[in-house]
Amino acid sequence: MAVDYLSTLNSKGSGLNITQLVDSLTAAEVEPKRAQISGQMEKIELSISEMGKLRAGMESLRTTLAVESAGVAFDVASSSAAVSVAISDLTALENRTASVEVTALAQGQVLEFTGFASADAALGAGSLTLDFGSWNGVTFTGSGRASVTITLTNDAQGLDDLATQLSAISGVTAQVIAKGNDSYSLAVMTDTGAENALNITATAPADELLVGLNTTNRSNEVVAASDAALSVDGIAVTRSSNQIDDLLPGLSLTLNATTSGAAKVVALEDPDLAEAELRAFVEAINTTQSLLREATARGINGAQSGPLAADPAVAALSRNLAALTTTPLEGFGDASVFLSNLGVRTERDGSLSVDSTEFQAAMARDPMLYRAVFQSLNTSSSQGISVAVAGYGAPPAGAFTFEQTSDTAATLNGEAMIARTVDGVREFYKITGDFGGVTLRVTDPSPSTATVYFGESLIERLRNFVDDSLAASGDIALRTTRFEQDAREQEDLLDDLSLSESRISERYMARFGAMEAIVTQLKSTGDYLTSMLDAWNNSRD
Repeated sequence: MAVDYLSTLNSKGSGLNITQLVDSLTAAEVEPKRAQISGQMEKIELSISEMGKLRAGMESLRTTLAVESAGVAFDVASSSAAVSVAISDLTALENRTASVEVTALAQGQVLEFTGFASADAALGAGSLTLDFGSWNGVTFTGSGRASVTITLTNDAQGLDDLATQLSAISGVTAQVIAKGNDSYSLAVMTDTGAENALNITATAPADELLVGLNTTNRSNEVVAASDAALSVDGIAVTRSSNQIDDLLPGLSLTLNATTSGAAKVVALEDPDLAEAELRAFVEAINTTQSLLREATARGINGAQSGPLAADPAVAALSRNLAALTTTPLEGFGDASVFLSNLGVRTERDGSLSVDSTEFQAAMARDPMLYRAVFQSLNTSSSQGISVAVAGYGAPPAGAFTFEQTSDTAATLNGEAMIARTVDGVREFYKITGDFGGVTLRVTDPSPSTATVYFGESLIERLRNFVDDSLAASGDIALRTTRFEQDAREQEDLLDDLSLSESRISERYMARFGAMEAIVTQLKSTGDYLTSMLDAWNNSRD
């Protein structure tokens, strides 16, 4: 209880404890507002704390998803950079360790015709006949492929025109090379493999440059066509390409260099490990989803509401995470893949569970389902067509038709692709559009049609979801920033209320001070009159 010393000393005043009265009146006017602001502050601080928990949960999920060993239950590895290995068919994959030794790489034939004065030097009228086969010394043996004839009808057709016509032939690439000192050469390259060598026969008048393009004595050969030579578990084999898909079940080998010793190629298939990985993955999702559900709980049937029950952004995070586990995964075959195909079920409380029996049956039936969860996929239905995607590429998930109509023309999902030859192998690529960054490497010697698959794994989708949520422009950061701004606004309201409290107290003090002065004056006047009356009465006595 406040002591009002002025009222105590002023015995002629009202006798009221003005300080206490002013404090009570001020509190009655201010405290309800302060309680309201403080209550709002508590809610905001609880929301900030809850957003911190969600951020920590998302960070934990990101750590789980970032484990590089995810998806290793079906994996391959090579002990040497000279031999790369990849899974080409999960259904054919076997647990195996193979010894691979490479003694020679497959090479394409390289021919050089020299002595031209310009890139468009006129060659004269005549024809070139190209036969495909193999050389043994100066003896040529045809492979059975039909000959191809190029005809130059007049002197206006030059060296560069011939290079263009040669490059239009399947399995052949030609270009004009500036040697320096105004000297030019025509380089002709073939696909790899001993039987892909050329024998060129020129038919032209003796005084025409064209006649110099004969290869009957191999004098123009710079590199001889040859097969790859290697051994697998001690068994010697040869192949016409450095891309080999028919030696180890379910595996594709790429020969990058010769080996100084045997390289170990290991293939692992472990359904039990796959199930353990899936269970750990599901548990990580359940933990994060549980945090989101608790934070946004509506408090139905008397249950307590979550701190963020009315927050639409956090509720959307919960819905989006749940949707990721039910949305079909495209591009892992001709049919969509669902988590339910792997025995993953959604319980009544929204959590996920794994049915072991269904999972093992699914893995025995189609191991590609497992890859849809853990490993993104870029592949084709043809062993002769490999798929690569540059770092900037983000092709849509799904299955798309690739159609090659010639050595220089092909489409992917109806979009024209650009042709080029790299190391003697035909490639088609896109720079822009939906398939920008996609390159298809075609080792099949004849034009073909295939299905190209682009599959984004579920774990990759979740990584993108978590990264977006935790980004500076993501929902968690934006909502946290908003709550912090709201907290500062409430603090400002408290500061303003404190200033207002001082002004209210001063106003009441001024009013009661004026009242006290009037009461004191009235009392003084009453005392004066009383004294006058007392004096008058005494005078009469």
